[in-house]
Amino acid sequence: MGMIRNCANKRGTNVIKIHVHIDGGAMIALKSMLNPEFSMDYNVITANMKFYGGIFDMVNRDLQPYGVQVRGYFDNLSLDDYKVPYDKTKCMEGSPSQARSAMSRTFIQAKEKGQLGNRLLVFFCPNLLMTPPQTSILP
Repeated sequence: MGMIRNCANKRGTNVIKIHVHIDGGAMIALKSMLNPEFSMDYNVITANMKFYGGIFDMVNRDLQPYGVQVRGYFDNLSLDDYKVPYDKTKCMEGSPSQARSAMSRTFIQAKEKGQLGNRLLVFFCPNLLMTPPQTSILP
C-alpha cells in the first residue's frame, strides 16, 4: 500500500467540521481542573473551547501535510441546550456512553431538522469517575 500524498482537493485544504457538545457536568469538571493548572480564570465556556480547540490544533499539525484540517464548532457547546432527558447524576446503563449518545442523537436531529453531521459528544458520569473512560461510535 502506497503512502498518502494528499487528499482529493489538490488546490486547497479539505476542512472537516466537528460540532462539539459537552455535558454540563463535564464542562464544570474540566474547568475546575484547567484553571489551577494554567493559572487562568477562564469561564466554563472559554475553558472548554480552549481545551478542545487545543486538541484540534494538535491533530491539525499532523494532518497539514495531507491537505486536511479538522475544525471544531462550539456554537452549541453545552449539551444541556438540547434538553436530552437522561439522569445526569447516575450512569447505570450497561454502556452509558452508547445509551446517552443514541438518546442525544435523536434530540439533536429533532432540533437540527434532521441534520446530524460530525459531532463530538462528551458526557460526565460522576459515579464512574474512577473507572476507565468509555467511547462509542454511532452508525
